[in-house]
Amino acid sequence: MVHRGSLLHPLRAASGEMEVKMKRKGFSTQTIVFGAFLVTIAFLLGGGFQRVTGIPTSIKLNFGGASQSIGFTAVPLVIASLVLGPFGGLIVAALYDTLQYLLITGGVWNPIFTLSEIVVGWLPGMIYLGFKKVNLTRSIRRELVAFLVAYGLAMILMTSVMGQGQSEAQRVVQMISFENGFHIVNGILLGAFLLAIVLSIVLMFFFSHKRSTEGLFSFDKIYLVTFLAMILRSLISGYGLWLYMGKTVPLIFYWLPRFVTPMFLVPIVSFAITGLGYILKRYTHD
Repeated sequence: MVHRGSLLHPLRAASGEMEVKMKRKGFSTQTIVFGAFLVTIAFLLGGGFQRVTGIPTSIKLNFGGASQSIGFTAVPLVIASLVLGPFGGLIVAALYDTLQYLLITGGVWNPIFTLSEIVVGWLPGMIYLGFKKVNLTRSIRRELVAFLVAYGLAMILMTSVMGQGQSEAQRVVQMISFENGFHIVNGILLGAFLLAIVLSIVLMFFFSHKRSTEGLFSFDKIYLVTFLAMILRSLISGYGLWLYMGKTVPLIFYWLPRFVTPMFLVPIVSFAITGLGYILKRYTHD
């Protein structure tokens, strides 16, 4: 097996479930270079590219007057966590957030927001290590499909209940309502939300029918670790914003938009990482 790219050296040992082994005495030169490459990509996706070119690298969803950005910095951060391990991913995420704060965001530094990014670089690698310890090689597609359906229904019902009798600003993610009879509040958001669930399930079935030896990543497991990382980041960042805004409304109203957006973001991130794995396996391995 011959590797054809020095920057992709950490991926050399990755086949199937990405069995990546770090040197016990420290990081290799290739690992450091690859980590720096991921930090750069995360910085560009996190606003650096837009700062220079004016071209946005995120998608803004409008929730009835409030907007929630869906960025793609999770792609390099999750890759760092899987390829470099949870500690390496943590370092990449911390460096990315520091660069973004110093060169783009500015203002008062808030460690809670830094922690929310670090989680994305740390948690996926930790969960993958758990998969290896229990030797989880089978597909978890069925469990994920059941989870997505339950999560989707829970979010639709929760946004309905929390949005009843509240101000317009607090009903930003309400999709349906049972007040004065059932009616759809935000048909576009509801349709997009359901479409995202269907897309996730379709992608799981698509990749499950491809041979595992063709790629470096298992889509269902990538989806799970990414989803859990996004939810934990949403909890932390929502709490940080709630504190920053002076606790003017209940905390749940800062969490709800961040609980809805992972359904849109996770399939995109998982598809990007899994597809990248197929490309790398094809062009960097004989």
